[in-house]
Amino acid sequence: VIRVRDLLRNALPDLPGQDEPAARLFLSPRTLHRRLDEEGSSFRAIKEALRRDMALARLAKTADPIGQVASDLGYADPSAFYRACIEWTGMAPARYRQRWCTEN
Repeated sequence: VIRVRDLLRNALPDLPGQDEPAARLFLSPRTLHRRLDEEGSSFRAIKEALRRDMALARLAKTADPIGQVASDLGYADPSAFYRACIEWTGMAPARYRQRWCTEN
């Protein structure tokens, strides 16, 4: 899981499909899938968690424009990032940033 997460982080903003990380780890996509499953994870779950963690950290720790954060994390459309942020936190990206900054 950690190696796949690192490969994906290094590939941002272009997030590859499962084939590329599998090849970089000298595994077939099916073997990678099986190994991630053994660790209780999946390629998609790793990708989503990475984007969430990086997005929330950037919103909390930088003044980068929200559209830039979305683009840097591979979101083709800022509205998709907006919806994802609401799903993760229950609030819009600007509101999350505002709340986090006022609490810390």
